[in-house]
Amino acid sequence: MFNKKLLWLLPIAVLLAALFCFQNNAAEKISSSGIVTTTGDWFGFSETIENKYQQITVIDSTKKVMAVYQVDLASGTIKMCAVRKLAYDMEIENLNTQKPLPREIRQLLESQ
Repeated sequence: MFNKKLLWLLPIAVLLAALFCFQNNAAEKISSSGIVTTTGDWFGFSETIENKYQQITVIDSTKKVMAVYQVDLASGTIKMCAVRKLAYDMEIENLNTQKPLPREIRQLLESQ
């Protein structure tokens, strides 16, 4: 069974794996795979942005927290861009910029 006390190591492992791939000119292989890694309640996504950096998103679905990192493709420097608790985001009922709004869809379905 996986030791949950060691889960804090996952973001570091993801970043080290990405850094290893950059040094071996394999960054495109990571970005084409979509999900970099998944273990228990943690999963990570990777994407190459403008051929300048690898963006890695790590999500802890238990804590409902997302962290975003960027690794410079030229230097391998790792930068933490953002950490955000998603629990309150998921409480928002209506945040669309285009119609139909969720409220309008619900009203349409209820009227049928």
